[in-house]
Amino acid sequence: MKKKIMSLVLAGVIAAGTVGMVSAEDVSPEMAKGVKFKDDSAYSVNTYTGYVGGVRFNTSVSHLLGALENSNGIEVQRDGVVVESGDVMHGDKLVLKADDGSVKAEYSIIIVGNADKNAKFNLGDAAVMLKKIAKWDVDIDEVAADVNGDGVLNLGDVSLFLKMTARWGVEFVNAPVVPGKGDGRVSSVVATFGNGDRANVNLRKGQDYAVKFSVEEGKLAKYVKANYPSWGDAKGSLRLSLYKWDTDYETTVANDPIVTEKYENFADNAEIIFSFTDTAGKGIGEGEYLWRIHEGFDERVNPDNESEPVGVGMWTYDTPAEDSGMTVFFEGEALEPGTKAYGPEAYIGIGD
Repeated sequence: MKKKIMSLVLAGVIAAGTVGMVSAEDVSPEMAKGVKFKDDSAYSVNTYTGYVGGVRFNTSVSHLLGALENSNGIEVQRDGVVVESGDVMHGDKLVLKADDGSVKAEYSIIIVGNADKNAKFNLGDAAVMLKKIAKWDVDIDEVAADVNGDGVLNLGDVSLFLKMTARWGVEFVNAPVVPGKGDGRVSSVVATFGNGDRANVNLRKGQDYAVKFSVEEGKLAKYVKANYPSWGDAKGSLRLSLYKWDTDYETTVANDPIVTEKYENFADNAEIIFSFTDTAGKGIGEGEYLWRIHEGFDERVNPDNESEPVGVGMWTYDTPAEDSGMTVFFEGEALEPGTKAYGPEAYIGIGD
């Protein structure tokens, strides 16, 4: 009788557990909101140029996807067909899909140095580069041929290519450069702030501050310039990043930034010029962008709360007016125009 009762009890426990269980197959992993590689990865995506950086010959599909912070919904495609194994090829696409299967974004995989696009790295690439420079009618990928990243194909690229094949210990540019974007001269600057009294906002560790702005057709932006208080010492750090605007704040910062730079132990109230230029000295063109201040930290603690680091400072005025075309975000939330002491006192260098 005891064995029978125990059997019934166990059966009931198993049955009850089965009702509440959810198999691993029923739980779908969260779809990637953007294309973002891990910080220690050799790869990057540039939402402005539309290129994947860091891909070299013999880069496998699995290695590339494995370097993403979240690869769910991201795939490599070749001529519209998903590639699941083998090496990535020049001209493949890194494609991000939404929950409904539609394509949210795609980036071209350019293997720098593969000028003739034949998936081989040899003197044939140098030959086609020389023919193009000599104005022969040849089929060439000029972006891949621009191995020094100066925005043009010339003998400097051929020289660097030959040194690479001879194993001189040189390096090609990591991120492909878009040719023909102009020289990025700055003839004017745009203030990001509105009216009001000057004040100081303390960004504590983990807080996030950003400005969405636009670049008009025919213009180029090269930098954001601002002063950052360091509370009387030269300690602490912050990170500045620039993103191509994508749908909303959360989606935008889920992507790899176009450019990011960490500044450490800067002087109190130092002027930091955060440059947007690529290796060719060219700025970013027409479109909407997000300039972000994040990862701020200061070793000194808040005198009013010794357990809480003070973070970094930001000089501010009122947020920009509605007709300025700019939006200020704090902690990912858009602030109303005219919000007191939350418009950064910064300048964006924009020119022809």
